[in-house]
Amino acid sequence: MAMDPDAPIPTDELDWGPTLAHLPWLQKDDPGFGQLVEAQEHPDGGFTMPYEGLSERSMELVNTLTSTRVVSAGIDWSRWLDGDGSDIAGDRTGEVIAVAPLDDVRRLLVSIVRAARFNEGIMLDALQDGTVRRLLERVEALTR
Repeated sequence: MAMDPDAPIPTDELDWGPTLAHLPWLQKDDPGFGQLVEAQEHPDGGFTMPYEGLSERSMELVNTLTSTRVVSAGIDWSRWLDGDGSDIAGDRTGEVIAVAPLDDVRRLLVSIVRAARFNEGIMLDALQDGTVRRLLERVEALTR
């Protein structure tokens, strides 16, 4: 029987190396994540909606999370966020992330990347407030 190409790789079988390679950059004092670009009115009366202008390095991180299948189809992130994931998703101090199991860390990374498709600024906020850095530091602690 052929394996479903959309099935997520089990979290403990992922190659976290490419993702963790971004950690030194995330730990810099001013990594330059990008900026939220405000709405703009055009001369013809139309508008450009605000959007998340991620830096090249931020986009590389998102692409790495996707290409290594940390973020993949088949992970029900929205239901998890509304249930068991609410504590870690609401963690602004890093206390919950510091003791979170690897599966929950992955689910929150998936949640951030996927939710950013529907809500401008989520990825940028998670980078700027240190959530992504803390998540990758937890991955490093659990996988090395």
